[in-house]
Amino acid sequence: MQREISRRSVVKGTVTVAIAGLAGCSESDSGGGDETTSSDDSDTATDGGSDGDDSDSSSDAYEYMFTDSDDVVGSSLTGIRANYPDGSGAVSDASLASVMLAGTDISDDFDELSTSNNGSSLRIDFGGSYDVAAGDTLSFELSGIDDPGGSYTVEVVVNPQSGGTTFQADF
Repeated sequence: MQREISRRSVVKGTVTVAIAGLAGCSESDSGGGDETTSSDDSDTATDGGSDGDDSDSSSDAYEYMFTDSDDVVGSSLTGIRANYPDGSGAVSDASLASVMLAGTDISDDFDELSTSNNGSSLRIDFGGSYDVAAGDTLSFELSGIDDPGGSYTVEVVVNPQSGGTTFQADF
């Protein structure tokens, strides 16, 4: 079963994450003498680039609500695959900024992120500690995306190793 996610949902999620990320920002009068460190409860991730230079990368946010007819309902979440346009290299430097299932932060179950197809496909592996139920919403954000330019569609497969549930997101 393939479903599409609306651009409005993606924009709403991205704006929410951006606001949450800026909520902890403060102004410094010290001239930058102290270095800022991240804590484990951070909502955002960086791609290692210089501060303020986000012209080459962006973030993509996804949200999907499972229904009774989805193949993954009743099984544990073991992986997510995101397929960007062929040849785009969009996810070569991507990282997982956040992931939630049914309103619960499940980043503690994150195992590995890998890319393939010359940076056009990304795979996120989980340990399988969280079960998917009908009505659960999966939301995740990828940072460090090299924007393919213009409008593009991303195919997302939840639990791709077992036939999974597929949906599309338009950006």
